[in-house]
Amino acid sequence: MTRPSSRFPLAVHLLVALSYKPDTYISSEALSGTAQTNAVVVRRVLARLQEAGLVRSQTGVAGGATLARAARRISLLDVYRAVDEGSIFCMHSPNPRCPIGSRIPVVLGSFLPKVEEAMEGALKRVSIHKVARAVLPGFPIPKRRKANP
Repeated sequence: MTRPSSRFPLAVHLLVALSYKPDTYISSEALSGTAQTNAVVVRRVLARLQEAGLVRSQTGVAGGATLARAARRISLLDVYRAVDEGSIFCMHSPNPRCPIGSRIPVVLGSFLPKVEEAMEGALKRVSIHKVARAVLPGFPIPKRRKANP
């Protein structure tokens, strides 16, 4: 059985942290402190988020990551697609000679896509801004001042 990935919750955590200072580059070391994980792991997740256009990175002394667009315009579905590959369900290899094993892939295959579609719909309706407001309800989340490059 495959182990569940923590990339998605970590990516959401990092984006929420960045949303509180949207015009500031925050180092992977600082982000690793809030996420309580290694800075290398943070950089790997940030690299995926950058490839997806959700963050921008800058190297050097004043380097780090910042949001590439407003937190209101980043959905959890955007984040999920950036850091997790493929389907959320992975079929095992059942015994094709077994009456259950020979049919279970077909049966599951008939409704699991609908389950995934429902999950994606739910993720699409929630923004990083909404998560940030729920995490620290009274904390103001400033709007981005800089235009996208």
